[in-house]
Amino acid sequence: SDPAPSPPVRRARPGETVLVVEDDAAVGRLTKTMLADLGYAVLLAASGADALEIAASHAGRVDLLLTDVMMPGMKGPEVARRLLALRPGMRVLFMSGYAAEGILREVSDLGNAGLLQKPFTPTSLGRRLHEALDASPRPEAKGIPGGGAGPALSILHMDDDTDILEITRTLLRRAGHDRGARGLLPRRGRAAAL
Repeated sequence: SDPAPSPPVRRARPGETVLVVEDDAAVGRLTKTMLADLGYAVLLAASGADALEIAASHAGRVDLLLTDVMMPGMKGPEVARRLLALRPGMRVLFMSGYAAEGILREVSDLGNAGLLQKPFTPTSLGRRLHEALDASPRPEAKGIPGGGAGPALSILHMDDDTDILEITRTLLRRAGHDRGARGLLPRRGRAAAL
């Protein structure tokens, strides 16, 4: 019997741009070729510092950051954090040859960032990009500054750890839920709003 055909890989929408950060020149060139074959405009950086310069000088949009996790100097998660401060609507996809579990712990504060395990094929690359880009509507697509795909939610989060509350509040604000988001901290038998 014939093997089942693989599902088609979604090609880039017009103008979709990916910033690739890869310190291995051969892997960077190969990834750029794969992405270009899928129809993406590709910006290639050899380091985190290069990526910051490219993002600052690129006049167009950057839809997705595809970055290696382990690099000399600035590591992928730090590159992502800095670039998200400049371009908050950008999606993030990490690539790594290391165990996924350890990597996901390191990038857990980056919300819906995905992971692409190395080595990858053009098909798996295309699929992961599709998932990352289509995960949820981008803030600018809905006209909501700062994030979110709809009206802000009213969220009640209770915890006895102020650090956890502050991290949660920060993540909720980044997601566009800053109106009505409230953390409560129990103090001497009563809940106090932060």
